[in-house]
Amino acid sequence: MKKAGNIFSIFIGICMLGMWGMLLFTGQVKEVDTEPFRIAAHLFSEGITATLLILGGLLSLKHSSCGEKLHFVSLGMLLYSVLTAGGYYLQLNNARDTRRIRPLKQWTLSWNRPS
Repeated sequence: MKKAGNIFSIFIGICMLGMWGMLLFTGQVKEVDTEPFRIAAHLFSEGITATLLILGGLLSLKHSSCGEKLHFVSLGMLLYSVLTAGGYYLQLNNARDTRRIRPLKQWTLSWNRPS
């Protein structure tokens, strides 16, 4: 596994946790009031994805076979999360945020190819 891919996963995992923490802390997640169960399930899956990205990246850096498998699983979870986020922003007719997601999808696919 490429070192850059591991660092990418750790960085993205930390950013995911930070972003959701900031959005929740500042009250920018309107679904908390309108769709509490749906957003709770979504936040749970995002938290699991972020945690596994961090753990998989760290363990893979240490050349753990379990870590490398976990890293690939977490990348699949990230790719799914990125694709569904694109659909969410498209549903809101928010083309700007939809375009912002494209590079993350491309980086997820390209930086993490097996060596």
